[in-house]
Amino acid sequence: SGRATSWHWPARGRPSPRRRRCSGGVGSRKRQGRREGVVLPFPCTGSEVPSVTTILVVDDELDACELTCRMLRDAGYEAFWATSGEHALTLLVERRQAPDLFVFDVRLRDMPGPTLAWLLSERYGEVPVLFISGYPSFDAALLRAARWEFLPKPFESPDLIGAVRRMLEEPGVQARSAS
Repeated sequence: SGRATSWHWPARGRPSPRRRRCSGGVGSRKRQGRREGVVLPFPCTGSEVPSVTTILVVDDELDACELTCRMLRDAGYEAFWATSGEHALTLLVERRQAPDLFVFDVRLRDMPGPTLAWLLSERYGEVPVLFISGYPSFDAALLRAARWEFLPKPFESPDLIGAVRRMLEEPGVQARSAS
C-alpha cells in the first residue's frame, strides 16, 4: 500500500493493542551523545498496515473538543474534532475512510447530534455513536434504543475511555472496523 508507519504514543501507558508496528527500517539511537544511523521507515504492506482506532469528536465548544480528544489520544486512540455538524460532514468528505467511532454532543448549534448521526448512517450504514451532553433531562433511553450510547457531562477520562472501549468491543463495531 506504500504508507509509512506513523505512531502516536500516549503520554501515559502503551499504544492501543489494536496497533501493529510495520516491519523493517533502519533504527537511530544516541550512544554517548553521538547519533548512530538514521530512521528510514519502510512502507507498510498488506496486513502490516497499522490498525489505528480513529474517533471523531463533534462538540460546538472548542475547549470540550480539545479536552475530549486529549483524553482519547492519551488512551492511544487517534482523535480529531469538528465544532459543528457541517464541519464534521466536510471533514468526513475529505477523509477516505469513516472513523471507527463518533462522539457527538447532543445539542450542536447547526443541527441536533442525533440528526447528524442519522445523516452519517445513510452514508456509512450503522455507525457507533457515543453522545455526550450537559443536559441531565435529556432522554438517554431514546439513544440507547437506536443502539447509541450516552455519557453525561462533565465526565472524567476513565468514564469516557470506559464507554469508548465498551462500544468498540461490540461485535458490529469490530466487523465494521475490520472492513
